[in-house]
Amino acid sequence: MARTPKRRSRLGSIYPQRDHFRARYTYQGRNHTPGHTFSTFALADQWLAAEQLLIDRDLWTPPADRRAAAERESVVDSLTFGEYSARWIDERQVRGRPLKERTAAGYRDLRTRYLARFLDTPITAITRADVAAWYHDLDPTKTTARAHAYSLFRSIMASAVDDGLQPTNPVHIRGAGGKTHKPDVELFTAQQVQQLADLMPARHRLAVLLAAWCGLRFGEIAALRRSDLTLPKGDATAGAILHVRRGIVRAEGKQHVTTPKSVAGERTVVIPPHIVPDVRTHLVDHAQWGKDGLVFPPTHKGTDYLTPGQLYGTPPKNDPKTGKYRTGTGYYGARAKLGRPDLSFHKLRHFAATNYAVAGATTKELMDLMGHADPGIAMRYQHAAQSRATELAARVSALAGMDEDSGS
Repeated sequence: MARTPKRRSRLGSIYPQRDHFRARYTYQGRNHTPGHTFSTFALADQWLAAEQLLIDRDLWTPPADRRAAAERESVVDSLTFGEYSARWIDERQVRGRPLKERTAAGYRDLRTRYLARFLDTPITAITRADVAAWYHDLDPTKTTARAHAYSLFRSIMASAVDDGLQPTNPVHIRGAGGKTHKPDVELFTAQQVQQLADLMPARHRLAVLLAAWCGLRFGEIAALRRSDLTLPKGDATAGAILHVRRGIVRAEGKQHVTTPKSVAGERTVVIPPHIVPDVRTHLVDHAQWGKDGLVFPPTHKGTDYLTPGQLYGTPPKNDPKTGKYRTGTGYYGARAKLGRPDLSFHKLRHFAATNYAVAGATTKELMDLMGHADPGIAMRYQHAAQSRATELAARVSALAGMDEDSGS
């Protein structure tokens, strides 16, 4: 008969199970085990002795709690930045609303293109030195993309700090997230806007006018329906309004109908009286019928809504066969003929904001017109308006000088 080895600990009991040994003890009215068996009697006894030592030193916690904590730490240690950031984008909310499809797609693109080196790195292992090396390797000429990637990285890691995965945010480089905002001072005139609209295909002429005089984004224009427009009866032009209730965005190769970018984006805009006749003409000649008919239907099969490509058309180019210069079609062609190849469609929205600021709109009125939630953006347009007013004053002085020189 085999002798029982001498016990080191008097705590609990050890009993054989086939070719292994189990250990168990009772403390604070509960039974406790290590959660596994031991290959030898001595190892089981050593575990009981270690538990007795924790009790004697008042350091004891239930073994099951210790195992659970160790498992959590193991999961945390193996959680990669790629896994965490993917979940962060999927679950992210801004002011209680999920990310817009286009915003989420943009974050995923930044994550894939600019944060790829960290995707397989445990999130607990990312250090300031790692971040500094990453930022140093980014192309310094791509200032906007670099700033956006840094800001996204910092936001994700801030959440990691909140979740207890990092003690402090390692994404901390002074000035890295800042962008230089230059006021969008558009020095083209109302006459040029009118000329640009006249150079557009008839079905898209009104799109230029709504962007330039009502401050609508392209996606908001593409989503407009007849029921969003309220026009005065007869030939009256005062009191016409449009309601911005939705927008069209393209994300991951598909068009999506979405709410405006922010709560402030859902708004009512008064249509300036001078373009109301253009609105009436467009509704008769080009809009879909019915209250839900699109004001700007798509021009190509396979899309449910107007796309930027359908509005922009083809860019100017030299024909290699004939050697002749082609001015292009659509918006590309119109701005080339106007002599403003720099004039993106979105700049028409800036034109609207700047001119309303010149006309004396308050910060709140600009925010309401443009659908901005941040007063700082409206303030930029007011600064731009001051610059534009200075430029206009200089032009007036130049005209006055010409009159004096001509003796008139």
